[in-house]
Amino acid sequence: MQQQTSQEELTRQRDRTEGYLKADPTNKQLLIRAIELNLALSNPAAAEPHALAAVAAFPHDPMIVCLQAHVFAAQHRWSDAAPIYAALLSKISDPDLAFSLATCQLWLGQHQAALETMAPFEHVPDLPAATVTLLIRACQHVGNSARAIALIEQHEARLGGDPVFLAAASLAYADSNHGAEAARLSTAALAHGVRPIEALVVSATLRLEEADADGALAQFQEALGLNPNEGRVWHGLGMANLLKRDFHTAGQQLERAAEVMPTDIATWTSLGWCRVMNKQLAEADAAFARALELDPGMSETHGSIALVAALRGSRADAEAALQRAMHLNPQCVTGAMARLALDGKMGDMEHFRGATLKATAGRKNLFGVDLRAVAERVLDAEAARASSMKE
Repeated sequence: MQQQTSQEELTRQRDRTEGYLKADPTNKQLLIRAIELNLALSNPAAAEPHALAAVAAFPHDPMIVCLQAHVFAAQHRWSDAAPIYAALLSKISDPDLAFSLATCQLWLGQHQAALETMAPFEHVPDLPAATVTLLIRACQHVGNSARAIALIEQHEARLGGDPVFLAAASLAYADSNHGAEAARLSTAALAHGVRPIEALVVSATLRLEEADADGALAQFQEALGLNPNEGRVWHGLGMANLLKRDFHTAGQQLERAAEVMPTDIATWTSLGWCRVMNKQLAEADAAFARALELDPGMSETHGSIALVAALRGSRADAEAALQRAMHLNPQCVTGAMARLALDGKMGDMEHFRGATLKATAGRKNLFGVDLRAVAERVLDAEAARASSMKE
């Protein structure tokens, strides 16, 4: 009730301020107040005309210019806001300005630039939780998990009550194969009553490890509602549906993951195996070929291509790919499967699907987690159900 009253009061103040502006349209304080009130009401579109008018009247006022950038950022117009913040930061050394610019850079995919923007301010005492969280996320995006974890260890005692910090920290630990720490932090993040996306993704992945595909699906779907363009979520949904043997749905979700993360080898590999299990061999070959382009030295990818060629009846292509796979790694699992296929020893389709499911799960798709044991439990449970039905 208090929040509703506050919103009503803000609305009254905004309406009153805008009324005054009609009589005095270039009054700096009124323009600033109108912008701030509309931003506080989560209405940046209504703030924009005031910001444009303010900049036109006071083009050299840093506060006015900064407010215009805030309006653009609130509308997720990162490419419009970033150069304004950058120009201001070149003249005014301020950690809040740096954070605003780095936020834009993070959303624009300029992760290294975000780290460089924040570098002069990393040692400012008592950095806000939002700033530390941004640094952790940027480190993750550039593949510097060690630095991300160092930041977590440095600040956890002070920021351990912030759920968004905890969520970002849980993902950093998950990416570094510290499952126990990832579980602890994701649980702590979700215990605060909010649902940060990183904590949901980590928790869902841990559910996959427990063979709880339905529980994982529910949390991945919740995460998808927070960010429909998060590749890890689409990948996780695909892996959960693979474990449920819903290959059609899994394929659609893994395709979306590949669209969002076009340079992620594991996603293309998972998609390829899903297509194999769904008997879409041409599509599987295309997915594995894309994975091979990203890393030509992966023996398992060569083995996968050999298997698909064998299943398509292209023996010469299969033998050539198999030779490359076994040269790179004589213990190549997919190469062994390709040899079985070439020798006509793969068995029936259900047996084959079970074998490919285990191979797919073993590719360490999410956060380096090996889901092979999970796949084996799923297949064992299916076999037990089938046996009980026969009895």
